[in-house]
Amino acid sequence: MQLRAIQYRSIAKLHMCVGCESKIEILRVLALEPCNVKSLSDTLALSQSSISHHLAAMRNCHLVLSVRRSQISVYRLSPLVSVVEHPDCVSVEVRCEIDDSSVRVTVPVRHTLVHAQGSVL
Repeated sequence: MQLRAIQYRSIAKLHMCVGCESKIEILRVLALEPCNVKSLSDTLALSQSSISHHLAAMRNCHLVLSVRRSQISVYRLSPLVSVVEHPDCVSVEVRCEIDDSSVRVTVPVRHTLVHAQGSVL
């Protein structure tokens, strides 16, 4: 029973961390390549402050990592995170390092994300 409660808390926390479309779109872009806040803002047509807010929340949940390069932070997915595209949804899966279990959240999304080079993701 204790393990099940921990799993439920993990699922709830993950869902909270990816529970909005903007965060899912950020993860989708980071699954393709590491990016800085400006690049994500340009790609997703969201304000830099909004992107920074979402990245901070996802960094606190260990979904993304940041590396400082000079005065700019570059963000990438944590190695424990995978993002899988499906025709009508996106799955975000997080593996646990301790027992190799995983938690997966699947979220329906609109397919309107446009990459900076103009291709639809």
